[in-house]
Amino acid sequence: MSQYSLNIKNEMDLSDYSKFYDYMNLVNNDDRVVVTLNENNKKDTKMICCIMENNNFDVSWKGGYKNEQLRIMGCKKRTP
Repeated sequence: MSQYSLNIKNEMDLSDYSKFYDYMNLVNNDDRVVVTLNENNKKDTKMICCIMENNNFDVSWKGGYKNEQLRIMGCKKRTP
């Protein structure tokens, strides 16, 4: 099992969402992903969680402030 980290510092646009979607397709089953965003990216959290869930991720934790950052953690489920 691997763990990937992605730090997003600026607001995302459509091309960023597309790149994030492609990035999620590279992750293997049982791998974990941690996405960290700045507090000013709150509106992006919903879209990121949606993309992860659509790519067969269990999003286990949303939110939480640590040094004014938001974190989203997920683990890719095994596909039958």
